[in-house]
Amino acid sequence: MLANTPRELRSEMVNRINSSHKNQNNQLEKSDGGKVLGILRKAMKNDGSIERMDVDEQAIKEGFDEPEISTILSKAEAEGILVRAGKDVWKLIEP
Repeated sequence: MLANTPRELRSEMVNRINSSHKNQNNQLEKSDGGKVLGILRKAMKNDGSIERMDVDEQAIKEGFDEPEISTILSKAEAEGILVRAGKDVWKLIEP
């Protein structure tokens, strides 16, 4: 592909391709189920409960933002990974 690109545009094209790959890798990293499960496990208290504020803290450390955290919790609950135990409190169902 680069061979058919004019020399003046090659470096810009390479930079854009690399930037695109970096963005795709970041999205894949965030969507990795293992990473999400790790966040939930780190947020779990000794009694097995998981509180929203602890999930927020762990997820923010991993680079997630507020809307992503809400989506993660909603999906985990819908898929049966988390069971609601109260307002903003869940229990993790180990797979």
